[in-house]
Amino acid sequence: MMSSYKYNRVFIPVGQVVVSRELICQVVDAFYIKVQGDDVLGPIFESKLHGQWQPHLEKMYDFWTNVIHGSSLYSGDPIKAHVQVGSIEPQHFSRWISLFEDTLKEECASEEQISAFLAPAQRMATALISRIESN
Repeated sequence: MMSSYKYNRVFIPVGQVVVSRELICQVVDAFYIKVQGDDVLGPIFESKLHGQWQPHLEKMYDFWTNVIHGSSLYSGDPIKAHVQVGSIEPQHFSRWISLFEDTLKEECASEEQISAFLAPAQRMATALISRIESN
């Protein structure tokens, strides 16, 4: 499931952390390989994506570029998108964070790069759990 997307090899500093578009794409690709094989999360994603993973990956490349670099590549409402799935429950986010953290440890070269991804991911998980619990 590796992306056919041409990585942008320009490194963009985030504070003192260097996270390239290439690293973002590598993290997203590696994470969703884990998701596809996961007994808990795989079926949830597959029920929504129906085998059409590539458009989702491309959206996630842009989403994470926005999160890390403040770009305007992604426009959407991730909370609304997750709530609309319907089968996502709060406990799924601990599995999501666990897989994501494992991926970051495998793909990132430094703790600073890991933090650049993980801190916002944890904030997003908290916001999504709160929204799902309130529905």
